[in-house]
Amino acid sequence: INETTGEVTLIPNQDYFGNDSVVFEVQDVYGTVNYSNEVNLEVLNGNDAPFFTTEPSSVTAVEAVEYIYDANADDIDSNVSELMFSLQPLDGASINESSGLLSWVPTPAQVGINEVDLGVTDPEGLKTIQRFNVSVLPVLDMKELYWKNQRRG
Repeated sequence: INETTGEVTLIPNQDYFGNDSVVFEVQDVYGTVNYSNEVNLEVLNGNDAPFFTTEPSSVTAVEAVEYIYDANADDIDSNVSELMFSLQPLDGASINESSGLLSWVPTPAQVGINEVDLGVTDPEGLKTIQRFNVSVLPVLDMKELYWKNQRRG
């Protein structure tokens, strides 16, 4: 309740719809109830955005080694099989749009921090983004290892 304007805002719980009621009471300065009124409401069903039920177990990858993340999501309003996964802007990565399986083999140019934007969209077009960074470690090249060992010897 906005104490200045008297405006009342009611935000129902996610996925709640149906009939409900609210009782308003006005009291005098002594705390005596002077007036009460019950207001009946009809809360209409709205589309809730899908949400991720998993997070990456690892945010570290190794150059030239496949990185896999099996993303899962749910939606209160839709069947899970109706959700569509998407991926940006990770060059060379792919995602199964139906299952959420992300697969990526980082290149030498991707050593360092790489931002991943994984999306899930419901049939009505509401989208949720899961954003995370993957740190790609370099592979020690055998020629480089041989050269370093020769210099020490």
